[in-house]
This record gives sequence, structure tokens and C-alpha cells, in this order.
Amino acid sequence: MRILQHTYCGTPDYAAPELLDLSNLHGHNHKVDVWSLGIVFYEMMEGKTPFDGMTGTRRKEAIRRGLFRDAVNAPDWAMKLLLVVNVRNRTEIDSFRADRLLQEQVQVFHRSRLYADKQTFRTH
Repeated sequence: MRILQHTYCGTPDYAAPELLDLSNLHGHNHKVDVWSLGIVFYEMMEGKTPFDGMTGTRRKEAIRRGLFRDAVNAPDWAMKLLLVVNVRNRTEIDSFRADRLLQEQVQVFHRSRLYADKQTFRTH
């Protein structure tokens, strides 16, 4: 079942392109949240949103067209899955969670946490 929404609220920097498309009379679906996750992920890694410093019409046009600064720290593979302008080509959240590269990074994180926890335990 496809559930489409027709309302929008939120911060423009996190808005998916389809939310800013005034000609979109069909509504939007859950993939707006996938886009927003990409923005949050980018911001966590870079310390700013991809559209930081842009204002008004320039920012909206950059979002609509997917024109953002290349990430230095955020992995390119993740941005190519999450920040996709065409909603049909944007990944599903379950597909992103199952992505091999993401899973490898999760394993690295868990190993580093286990190591850090063991070191903390030894020093106390």
C-alpha cells in the first residue's frame, strides 16, 4: 500500500527535493525521510549541512537539483544511496541498513567499542 502525504513542515536544509517541487501534485512518501537521513549523516560527518551558507532561492534550487558540496569525511557510497534527487532511485531504508559497506563500518565500530571497553575495564 502506498501512502502519500501532501503536507510539509521542517527545516529547508533537510527537505527532500520532492517537497520543494511546487508542481508535485501527487504528494510524497517515506523516502523524504531517507533524504533527511542523508542530510543528518552528512552533517554528522562534515559538521555542516550540504547546503550550509546558501539561502533562499539558491538553497532551494540546489536541493531540487541535488547540488551540494562534496563531502570530505562522509563516505561517497552513502551519499550516493541517500541523497538521490529522483525519489524512484533513492534507496529504501532497509536496503541502506543491509548495505555491505555500512555493515562493514558497523562491525569496525563494534570492534573498536569492544576494545575501548576492555581498555577502560583494565584501567579501573
